[in-house]
Amino acid sequence: MPPSVYEKYKKSLESKFNGKTPVINKMLDNIDKDTSLKLSEDKKAAMLVAGEKLLNKGYEPEFVAGVLGNVMNEGTAGKFESSYYNNNPEPNYLKYMDDNFNYRKNFSSKNIGEVGIKETIELQKKVEVTTYYNKQGNSEYKGMFGLGTCQFTGSRTT
Repeated sequence: MPPSVYEKYKKSLESKFNGKTPVINKMLDNIDKDTSLKLSEDKKAAMLVAGEKLLNKGYEPEFVAGVLGNVMNEGTAGKFESSYYNNNPEPNYLKYMDDNFNYRKNFSSKNIGEVGIKETIELQKKVEVTTYYNKQGNSEYKGMFGLGTCQFTGSRTT
């Protein structure tokens, strides 16, 4: 069987960490070898790279596990939230994005590398202008979108 993306990545790190990371390697190996989660290769690679970086920066394994759980259940690193809701009603904020920013054509399900950072920042600035205040006096956006593994939207992205 050919080596996985992670195996190649891990091999490239060996000289950098000089075998000092057995706990890190065990945790990441468990993710890499797991088939029960049915992760796509992109999702698995995003989790492995994020996990390796966080663990090697000294974050506790329990914290990293929580972050990776969020990565697993949310979007893919660098990918815009999809506005294609085939069986469910499209959320109002994404309908607003499709109607006012041509989001579905220009951003939905695309990678930030395809769209470009400049265009992403321009979209965020346009979305910030849609701010209004709800009945509780909190600012909210009519338009929002998720980007990456945490899917932060609206005022949480500014």
